Amino acid sequence: MTRQVGEFAVANAETRAQIAAEYAADPTAVDAIAARHGISVSTVRSYAEREASVARTVAALDAYERDVIWSGCARGARARWERTYGAEVVARVLGE
Repeated sequence: MTRQVGEFAVANAETRAQIAAEYAADPTAVDAIAARHGISVSTVRSYAEREASVARTVAALDAYERDVIWSGCARGARARWERTYGAEVVARVLGE
């Protein structure tokens, strides 16, 4: 089965976050994590890096930026903020 560009090996975002959390808790168990979820070791590491990148970006946002994202999304400008910061960052700021 060939995936398209931008398609994840694990479709569920919560499962990807769980995989990243498992890897963060014990990076030496990467082979076991990959086998348990039926994905490659590089995919596990990729999910962990993506999750860490989102966390760093959210942590770097100041109160004003968070407020602007909130109000912008409330007015229907979510796509603009997703283009700027990424869908995962916007979802995390909104608490989704």
